[in-house]
Amino acid sequence: MARIYVASSWRNPHQPNIVDVLRRNGHEVYDFRNPPHSTGFGWSQIGLELPVSAVDYRNALLTHPRAAQGFMSDFSAMRASDTCLLVLPCGRSAHLELGWMAGAGKRTIILTQDGEEPELMALLADKICVDLDEVLVELNKGEAVKAIASAATALASQFSTLGQTASLAISNDRQRDEKNGRFDDVLVSVVGSIFPLFLKERMMRFFKANPNRQLTKAAFELALFYSLRQHWPDVTKTKSVEWLMHFIEIDFGEEGFDWSYSSAEKIAGEYAEAFAEKAA
Repeated sequence: MARIYVASSWRNPHQPNIVDVLRRNGHEVYDFRNPPHSTGFGWSQIGLELPVSAVDYRNALLTHPRAAQGFMSDFSAMRASDTCLLVLPCGRSAHLELGWMAGAGKRTIILTQDGEEPELMALLADKICVDLDEVLVELNKGEAVKAIASAATALASQFSTLGQTASLAISNDRQRDEKNGRFDDVLVSVVGSIFPLFLKERMMRFFKANPNRQLTKAAFELALFYSLRQHWPDVTKTKSVEWLMHFIEIDFGEEGFDWSYSSAEKIAGEYAEAFAEKAA
C-alpha cells in the first residue's frame, strides 16, 4: 500500500474518480478537496475574489488563519506521503507540490493526457503515465519491492536457525574440502529431511498472498542468501541460489515453479539493494 498525495486542480473533473480508484486498490490517498477534519481550501474563504491585487493576495495569504490551516493540512499530508501523483491538467500549486516531494526524495508520478502542453522539467518525476492503468502498474512495482523485502526479512530470521544448525555440523570437520563438494554434502545432510517441506509450506503461503512467481522466487532467494551470509560471509548469491534450487526439488503441482538458474540469480541481484536497505 502506498501513501499517495494527489496533486491536482479543483477544476480537474478526473480528480475525484482517480482518488476513488486508488483507494479501491488499497492505497491510502489524501484528497485535498476533502481533507480529514476539515474542508478543502478555497480563496473565497479568505475574502479573495479574482481579479485581486498582488498586495491584497500577499496580505491575505500571510495573515489569514484559514490560509495557514489549509496550507498546514496539505503540507502535513505531503510530508506523510511516500508518493506524489500529479494529475494534469493542474496549476502552479500542484507543480510546486510535486517539485517539493521530488526534492524530498519521494516517489513522483505524473499522469498526463492528450492535449497537455509539454514540460521539460517533468523529467524530475520518476514516471510519466498516460492513463490510470499505467499508474496502478507503477504503484504495484513499488509495492512488490516492499513485499519482497518484508517477506525476505521475516524468512531470513527463520532460515537463520537452519544456518546455525548447518554451521555447527560443518565446524566439527576442519578438514572439509569445498572443492570436492563436502561443504554442500554436509549442509544437505543436515537439513535435507526437513527443509524442503518447511520451504514449500512457506513458499506456497507467500505465493497465495502475492501471486507472482518471479516475486516469490526473489523473496526466497534473498532470504536464504542473507541468512546464510550471517554464518558464511564469503557465500555468493550464485551458491545460495544453487542450494535453494537443490532444496526445492519437490512437486508443486499446477503451481510449480520453473526455477531457471540464470533468471534466479538475475532476480536476486535486482532486489538485493532493496532488501539490504530494509534489513539495515
